[in-house]
Amino acid sequence: MKNKRIPTILGTILLLTILFLGVWLSAKTTNTLSKASGDCAPISVQTTNLTNKSADISFLTTSSCSSILNINNQTISNFKTKTTTHYYRIDGLSASTQYQYKLIIDGQELSLSDYKFQTAPLPSGNLSMANLAWGKVILASGNPSPNSIVYLNVEGAWPLSALTDSNGQWHISLNNSFTEDKKSLFIPNSTGTEDIYVYSVDGQLTQVENDLSHNDPVPDIIVGLGFTPQLGTGA
Repeated sequence: MKNKRIPTILGTILLLTILFLGVWLSAKTTNTLSKASGDCAPISVQTTNLTNKSADISFLTTSSCSSILNINNQTISNFKTKTTTHYYRIDGLSASTQYQYKLIIDGQELSLSDYKFQTAPLPSGNLSMANLAWGKVILASGNPSPNSIVYLNVEGAWPLSALTDSNGQWHISLNNSFTEDKKSLFIPNSTGTEDIYVYSVDGQLTQVENDLSHNDPVPDIIVGLGFTPQLGTGA
């Protein structure tokens, strides 16, 4: 993973947090700190849910900022209001094709050489049976945590992700995911564990390890704490 300069305004805690997630995805995704000014510099730009025809792009900012993604003659807006968690779903792509994209954050255009990805080839096999990981992210108060980014890492699979809705709920389909080398469809195991990372809009990172047999649903994840005490242990 390339070394990146972290502005001093982010502080030691945020530096360690970003490095932690960056190591997790360093071999699979783009982890970039741009030269955008102020607290709207995009942090930990990730490419997830990659298939032969779609991909998701996500990143963080330390302050609430507006953002737009330009790719393949598409202009995709994030939220109507400014936010610290930025998430885009890109559909209508071609198989085995490299795409370059640009970010426009608070009106400033960013076009870096590593803002790119290549889609997977057309799959040769059939999709596996429905396999959905889903759950809810809540605050310590019990209220939902909307617009939180959920990253899911299963051994052998390309990184997966989702954005929580207004009720804090999220869902990720495993049956149409690809292997980390993008050569074939990923076939999930019914046993083993997965790592789940949640970035909430307040900048907190929450990590839990979940049993693959507990994906339907995943126990509620409490921001800053982990799983609900009666269902599991926190990170």
